[in-house]
Amino acid sequence: IGILGATFVCNQSWSSQMFAKEIIGVANATSAGWGNLGGGVTNIAMTALWNGFKTLTDSETAWRISFVVPATIVLLCSIAVLLIAEDCPKGDIKELVQHGAMVRKSSAKSASIAYKNYNSWVLFVHYACCFGVELTVFNVCTTYFHDEFNLSTTRASLVATLFGFMNIVCRSAGGILSDYGARAFGSGYTGMRGRLVVQAICLLCEGAMILVFSKMDNLSSAVVVLVFFSIFVQMTEGSTYGIVPYVAPDATGAVSGIAGAGGNVGAICWGLIFRFGPPKPQDCFFILGWIVIASAFTTPLIMIRGYDSLLLKARGEPDAIDVI
Repeated sequence: IGILGATFVCNQSWSSQMFAKEIIGVANATSAGWGNLGGGVTNIAMTALWNGFKTLTDSETAWRISFVVPATIVLLCSIAVLLIAEDCPKGDIKELVQHGAMVRKSSAKSASIAYKNYNSWVLFVHYACCFGVELTVFNVCTTYFHDEFNLSTTRASLVATLFGFMNIVCRSAGGILSDYGARAFGSGYTGMRGRLVVQAICLLCEGAMILVFSKMDNLSSAVVVLVFFSIFVQMTEGSTYGIVPYVAPDATGAVSGIAGAGGNVGAICWGLIFRFGPPKPQDCFFILGWIVIASAFTTPLIMIRGYDSLLLKARGEPDAIDVI
């Protein structure tokens, strides 16, 4: 599971190299969003496979055989990447380094650059407040609708699945808005302010939707608000990775890893609120909503070299990207 999760960072680093910065928001958001969507689809598909195999063998064996299917798909995808895919628009990185077109940077140096750049850690917090929230909702949503609205486990899980299925378009929408914000503010060094405006708005709307969701005592209203809650969670994820490639272009993989780790750390932290916090889950959601809103006010702290921040003008020149 850890290795599969790590491929997300590879995906975002690779996507950042393959696409122009003017459309990097939608490129990163779409590739990552459909990855999240795959998690929801896999939940349904694996249950169907298990039920199918149970007609041929016992339950224990059927469970084990079911894993052969996704394992085979992952193996075929990895072979396709090795044989078909290109490293970057300029071609194979190994050949580019041999011909002096790129300079290879050690992984340790790349990690050092990312860890020392405080923008990475602000995005770590932001991703904790969007993807971390999404993971937490996946963990508690079925139980919440079962206990609070007396739904059967099957129906409650179907409601919870709505949250994941919004990844079909919503994470991409966040990336599209991030790219639009950059163009609206003039692209170039001024465009970053547009991306940061989108980021702050998405976080504020997400937090507001969580607060509203925590007050819903009617099933229909709760489901509707859950959908809007999901929309803004995933839009924030998309807009976050519209900013990541700018932070340290020669260490994008490491920055992606730090921001991505924020989602997992956030899920642990928010899970602890539900485990040890107020007894009513509505109160836990209420606390979480205010935490997300508070995170929006850290957006002005993102100040990337060569680009306008939310409040200040650009300083210095943007970093070059011909170092890998």
